[in-house]
Amino acid sequence: MNEIRMRAVNALEDVDNTLKGLCACIEIMQMGAQHMANGEYIDDALGMIRKALQNTRAELDEATSTLMQMRASA
Repeated sequence: MNEIRMRAVNALEDVDNTLKGLCACIEIMQMGAQHMANGEYIDDALGMIRKALQNTRAELDEATSTLMQMRASA
């Protein structure tokens, strides 16, 4: 049971780290939008945001799966 709880905590910490990365991507996009006349770099920033969102979804799936295992074994 402790192992499952630890896996859940680790998965949620991974989600937190992914969200921090997402915030950094958004900050980069905002700075870029303020200093660029064209949008070529904005597209790159949006791609980074999309990837961060995909990673967040994967981490949430892992956390949910771990918590479901914990619930089933309780």
